Amino acid sequence: MTGVMTLTNGIVTVSDGSVLTHNGTATRTASPTTAYIDGELRRTYTATGAYTYFVGENGYSPVAVTVTNLAVNPSSLTVEAIDLPSPAITTAKITRYWQLEENVGGDITANLQFTYLFADQSTIPDAQLDDLRVFRNNVNECLTNTMCVTPATASSNGVGTVTGKTDFSPWGIGVDATTAASVDIGGRVRQANGRGVFRARVTLIDAEGVQRTAYTNPFGYYRFTEVVVGETYVITASHLRYQMAQPTQVHFVESENVNINFTAFIADDAEKPVAPQKRNGKRAVEQKRP
Repeated sequence: MTGVMTLTNGIVTVSDGSVLTHNGTATRTASPTTAYIDGELRRTYTATGAYTYFVGENGYSPVAVTVTNLAVNPSSLTVEAIDLPSPAITTAKITRYWQLEENVGGDITANLQFTYLFADQSTIPDAQLDDLRVFRNNVNECLTNTMCVTPATASSNGVGTVTGKTDFSPWGIGVDATTAASVDIGGRVRQANGRGVFRARVTLIDAEGVQRTAYTNPFGYYRFTEVVVGETYVITASHLRYQMAQPTQVHFVESENVNINFTAFIADDAEKPVAPQKRNGKRAVEQKRP
């Protein structure tokens, strides 16, 4: 397509494996929830300037691109919005990312602005919204450690901005691990009668498979410090003498939690030999028949 592309109402679906190429200018007169391109949208650049990719999937989530340098003329950039969490970002993240691809041999320098929906950040605890950053793959692409993302509110979309970028591929918005809040979590390993189990081994495994270990004190209590919030953890308890009624638990950590408890029971109770019964104060002896 060339010339002016004006989106007024409705969703233009580009089938998988196809690309809609637009080499003109684009405008949009629709409401926030209608009129966008669902699929890959490509624009060829012959000069520097601004262009908004009116893309989205299950909601309007455009990418505004301002090309500040064009070392190879022409160069093209393809953008697609994907309504899924970025598989590349390993910290807490919004449930949307954008695939950007530069044509082979192209050489673009651009400023990028990503817009996402309020629902996309629903998995991120409120305490971490100010720690959101723009990522390319799993790399924080904010120029400084100051906020480059304005979180969404019920009345406005969220926006993430970066400048002077020459590398593209998947882009997303997630929590910067260096600024993410951390809390303590823990609990108790105890028998059914309430007595604590000493030296039970408790492991904490994060989404990347990194494992930490703690042991219970004489009263059965254990604790992990500096656990990053906004992530899901697998917690497992074990002991040489005891078995656990529920040895593994999965928890999404949003705040301090010291009530992740395990109930233990002695594993070999059923296997212990039964002492001979006594009769009139003496051990009963089996009578053999003649």
